[in-house]
Amino acid sequence: MSELESFLKGFHVEELRKTLLHLFQKYQYYQNLTEWNKAVRICESLAIIGWGEAKGYEALHFTYVNGNPYTCFADYFDKERIQSANWSKSKSGYTLKPGQVYRFNAPNEKAEIIQDIQTDIQNGIFLTQRNWLPGNPVKPKPFIQNALPELIFIRDQLIQLRAFLNARLSGHHYGKSLNYIYVHCHISSEFTQYELTDTLPESGQKYAGRTMLTPKYVPGRFIRKTGIYTVDYFIPKTFGEQPEALQLQKLKQDMVEMIDVAVKKLQQKCAGFDFDQMKQDAEQCLGEWESKRS
Repeated sequence: MSELESFLKGFHVEELRKTLLHLFQKYQYYQNLTEWNKAVRICESLAIIGWGEAKGYEALHFTYVNGNPYTCFADYFDKERIQSANWSKSKSGYTLKPGQVYRFNAPNEKAEIIQDIQTDIQNGIFLTQRNWLPGNPVKPKPFIQNALPELIFIRDQLIQLRAFLNARLSGHHYGKSLNYIYVHCHISSEFTQYELTDTLPESGQKYAGRTMLTPKYVPGRFIRKTGIYTVDYFIPKTFGEQPEALQLQKLKQDMVEMIDVAVKKLQQKCAGFDFDQMKQDAEQCLGEWESKRS
């Protein structure tokens, strides 16, 4: 990325932005691997010089367990925009899957499913954006299915909390070394219930039938390529047996605690990131969110 940044400094910013935006319009409805990879590099360049008055996007590539790729553009608020696609993998290479290409023509409209896709098989490596837009640095995400009835309230609140943090914290510039802290929220369900404990074997977690004994938080890995740090957060049935106001208060406290846990792990790995300001802003938003719902 440093080489790309140095290269772009040799151009007049406004003229370069105009050229890149024109190229983005050309490749945003990518039809093959080459066009997708060009769109990724364009998004990386615009993330460096700025999108100006245009809406900014990240070009992201994921791989399913079966090896098939998925590509999409996402905005500041984690919403998929423009075009998302599943790809088929064969010995010859990759091609878009007819009926699994989605075009987002307007923010509040359902995606259009594209059936008529020209087969253009290409071999190669999928690129994914190596830098990112200045978005919300704390993103809780719950499993949204199979939650116990007692925990449906807090599951729904977690979804709303992420949207609230996205709206309030996106666009803040804390630094480039961290993309966001991903809080993976595991909610007790009929299949797996979580019981919190501080006494555990070396593995950190232990099953007893359908019950998993686990700490409240399990810190994960920081992936430098994506800038994402994961913390697993476990919610037992007893959480939902409290009054709703107390659940909101407890959730806010847990989120603040998790941010502290993450920051301690990341300070040595994410040089130049303003963790103090990020924590201050996040805690203020969490307090506002709780007070609005209590």
